[in-house]
Amino acid sequence: MKIPHEIIERIKESADIVEIVGEFISLRKRGQNYLGLCPFHKEKTPSFTVSPDKGIYKCFGCGKAGNVFTFVQDYQGLSFFEAVHLVANKYGIEMPRMHEDDGTERKSNDAAYEAMKEAAEFYSKYLRKKEGAAALQYFYKRQFSDDIIDKFLLGYSPNDWEILSKRLIKHGFEEQLLIDTGLSIRTERGNLIDRFRSRAMFAIRDFMGRVVGFGARLMIDDKTQAKYINSPQSVIYDKSKLLYGIFESKSAIRDKKYVIMVEGYADYLTLYRAGFENVAASSGTALTSEQVKLIKRYTKSISLCYDGDSAGIQAAQRGAEIALVQGLDVSVINLPDGEDPDTVIMKNGAVQMEYLIRDAESFLDFKYRHAKQKGELDSAQSLSDFVRSTVKTIVSIPDSMQHDFYIRKLSGLLDLSESQLRQVYKFRGQYINELIQSETNYADSREPEDFLVSIETQTAFNYEDLIVHPEQILNEEKLLLKYALQGEDEFTDLIERYDVGPEIFYSDSARALFAVIQSHSVNDKILDSIMSDESLSRNIRGLIADIALAGESQSELWHKKFQAEEVIIDYPLMISDSILRIKMRFVQKQIREVQNLMKEDGDNIGHKNRFLELLRKEKELNSKIYKNQSSFENN
Repeated sequence: MKIPHEIIERIKESADIVEIVGEFISLRKRGQNYLGLCPFHKEKTPSFTVSPDKGIYKCFGCGKAGNVFTFVQDYQGLSFFEAVHLVANKYGIEMPRMHEDDGTERKSNDAAYEAMKEAAEFYSKYLRKKEGAAALQYFYKRQFSDDIIDKFLLGYSPNDWEILSKRLIKHGFEEQLLIDTGLSIRTERGNLIDRFRSRAMFAIRDFMGRVVGFGARLMIDDKTQAKYINSPQSVIYDKSKLLYGIFESKSAIRDKKYVIMVEGYADYLTLYRAGFENVAASSGTALTSEQVKLIKRYTKSISLCYDGDSAGIQAAQRGAEIALVQGLDVSVINLPDGEDPDTVIMKNGAVQMEYLIRDAESFLDFKYRHAKQKGELDSAQSLSDFVRSTVKTIVSIPDSMQHDFYIRKLSGLLDLSESQLRQVYKFRGQYINELIQSETNYADSREPEDFLVSIETQTAFNYEDLIVHPEQILNEEKLLLKYALQGEDEFTDLIERYDVGPEIFYSDSARALFAVIQSHSVNDKILDSIMSDESLSRNIRGLIADIALAGESQSELWHKKFQAEEVIIDYPLMISDSILRIKMRFVQKQIREVQNLMKEDGDNIGHKNRFLELLRKEKELNSKIYKNQSSFENN
């Protein structure tokens, strides 16, 4: 579903990138820009720059760069579509319907989110009333503070058959919507009643913070009702794709660089309030591939922390295999037999849990230890089954560089030769072939040393497999590119007034970037257009942001003249100087080439004449550069 360009532009014009970024990190003004600690990597010295004039950000430490949408995408782990919607909502901009069907569906979804939000507020309100005393004491007994209760929208559903249903209908929600979201149930007699009654309520939010469902624990002694129930699947709630607490924990997960995965709400909240905020819960379901994909938005490492009974051990083994297939680094936190994360902290405190987390095992050590404890390595057949099963798991890891490591480790654990295990590994060749595409996707996700531009998607120029080497780009070339990025008028001025085209650039890399700029020069916001172009690699966009934000050392003259942070660029003089210096590079290169030819054939009159002509050009260019330098120093 494509958002109209004019809507995106309207949102960009309304959005304040300093305000958006400032919600997540502390920024201080430095000159025309703002500076802060990068939220995407650990640093002690601020290198994250936000330019309100250009509407972009750039970290000169890790290289992350983009505009307001890409920041929200990267920080919140959203798609471009979701990021645009989030920024639009913040500034009160209504998104249009794409098609009638799409609009109807969105309107229905919006109503569902609104109904869930109102229900959560209703349950939270009742928790503080007399009727909610038992539920409130239940939360207090688990050492959930008022701050935790409020932050996670914990609540109570009163012992009333239809109080919430009537309230929501009165507020304009349709009966069918309440049924579809699972808030209400239609009885055989046709009455509409509340699904949740006499229960402690746990609001379930998606990664954007929207309430999408509820978990509920019965607070009265009634054997006819299930102790724990959840919202049913709906248009906005699919528990296989959601993780409880991910909205509240995603920043901590990103900062800690790993997630602690638990099973239930109570486990999650107990860990969170004990200081382990990099936690998420699979809401009572086995870990799914969709949940792992959600985790990968924030980290590539997962520590499974399931109950210490046989069911928890089996769940950890299944979860480990699912996570490994998707390229995550997996470890398992071993809890004492019969304990869960909640009881460990309640009995022994956070220090004990800290020790258990520190001593987490790799998936291979965990699988081997439990197989040995159960006697699954005692017979030839059971050992063979274990080897084949484990090698299958190893082969499923997308990063093939890890395979040798695990084969060697498995060899040591089982006291089997590596050659024996490699025979089994090779036998799994068919399985490897099935994972080639997965491995390719994983490799593509890692940043290459060179910046590859996918030109096939760029209709404005026809290069293919273009490689950009940042270190090859001259300072003088950077200044020309910086000027071209100012806008359509400046780009046109560069071409018409200074006769600058791709051929004037000395390095292939600068020519490539000029072609990228040229393909986005149809409107005045060239830089913003490039930052929004998802067909360009993040590295290319980051390099262009580098050039756009570069302040001083774009020319030798610049470096000689100024040491201050903020200066006004005399672009006509600087452009002229840069062009002359680039031309000088070409002439000096040609001189070296002719000199080599003269060494091979010293009697060739043509070579000598060419050499003298180039020396004349070099002298002429030197004279012009000197004149420019004098003008520059006199300004």
